[in-house]
Amino acid sequence: MKDLFLNYWALLSDKAFELSSYYGVDPLIFSLLYVGTIPPLWFSIAWIVRNFQKKLPVTVPIVITSLCYTGTYIYLVIAGQNIPVWVYCIAVGMIAFSGYKIHKKVSAKISQTDLCGELKSGNT
Repeated sequence: MKDLFLNYWALLSDKAFELSSYYGVDPLIFSLLYVGTIPPLWFSIAWIVRNFQKKLPVTVPIVITSLCYTGTYIYLVIAGQNIPVWVYCIAVGMIAFSGYKIHKKVSAKISQTDLCGELKSGNT
C-alpha cells in the first residue's frame, strides 16, 4: 500500500511540475500563497468588523482583505502563460462565491452587535 501511494505521489508531483513549466506557474509558490494568505485574511476580516463597530474607516482593511483574498489568482494572471480560459472561469467563480460567503459572514458579525459595539444579548 505504501509503494502504491509513493508511486501515485511521484506521478502527481512529476505531472504538476511538468505542467508548471508549460504554464509558467510554480505549484509551490501557488500553494504557499494560497495557504499563507489565510491568517492575514482572517485578521483583516476581524479588523473590518472591529472598525465598523467602532465607526472607524474600513477602507484599509477591505483593501488588505481583497489582496489576501485574490493574491493567489493575481499570481496566476501575472506568472501564467498559455492558461486555458476555463481555468480563469473557475478562478472567477471561486472568487465570486467566496466573496459572497465572506460578505455574508462579515454582515452577520456586524448585525450581532448593537450600536455600542457590544454583542446583543442572546447571541454568542
